Amino acid sequence: MATYRILSFDGGGLRGVVTAALLQRLQRARPDLLADVALMAGTSTGGLIALGLRRGLTPGALGEMYLQRGAEIFAADLWRRLRSVGTLAGARYPATARERVLRELLGADTRLDQLDGAVLISAFDLDPETSDPAWRNWKPKLFHNLPGSDSDGALLAWRVAMATSAAPTYF
Repeated sequence: MATYRILSFDGGGLRGVVTAALLQRLQRARPDLLADVALMAGTSTGGLIALGLRRGLTPGALGEMYLQRGAEIFAADLWRRLRSVGTLAGARYPATARERVLRELLGADTRLDQLDGAVLISAFDLDPETSDPAWRNWKPKLFHNLPGSDSDGALLAWRVAMATSAAPTYF
């Protein structure tokens, strides 16, 4: 039976710099580490790392991105935090700066099916049909570029990155 290796990255906002640094050290010890991975998976910042690696970025480049631009991706202004306390109103991080960085990082026109290998990126789908938080529906959404009729290969990578890094407001 063939081996199928999956490399999964967890979330944690700016702590993604630690994941990138650890991966860089592991890759120095074993240069073929990423070549042996059949599927890269992640959520939130881990999803950004998986997408970045499959876009061809190195762990070092991703680490630099977190150091140089991480605050643009994972920053929430005070007013937005105060407004959303105790609600399920929306995303925890503002989208404009995050969108700009993710478009630059992953390419404005790069689709999931153009990435160099399989990805599985998790996010939450928050039903926007009602504004009352008590009646909103949450459901997981798994974006992937695996073969099959349910593939999300036509989606833009930066949009998937936006979805996984949106961090719905905590309650």
